[in-house]
Amino acid sequence: MNNEEGQSIVEYIMLLGVVLTLVLVVIQNEKFREIMGPNSTIVNGMRNSMMYTYRHGRPGTAELDNSTYTGNHDTFTNADGSGSRFFSNDEDYPKP
Repeated sequence: MNNEEGQSIVEYIMLLGVVLTLVLVVIQNEKFREIMGPNSTIVNGMRNSMMYTYRHGRPGTAELDNSTYTGNHDTFTNADGSGSRFFSNDEDYPKP
């Protein structure tokens, strides 16, 4: 019994088994899947926010409905409808 070589490794393996079991129990829990699953409220909110931000070029919120897109790009047109945010020359380029 005085030879304790390998006891630490066995204890770490057993501890790893207990931790993995607890993680699997939490992940398989239905409440956890409602919060962090593929169709959870968090994932859907992030998806809607990223879709709005990608489409409009500015941060949006999860509450915004992307299905009612009007064709206006907030990063391209001025808020008052006066034209583009991009600039160009007032006169034609000179001919060579």
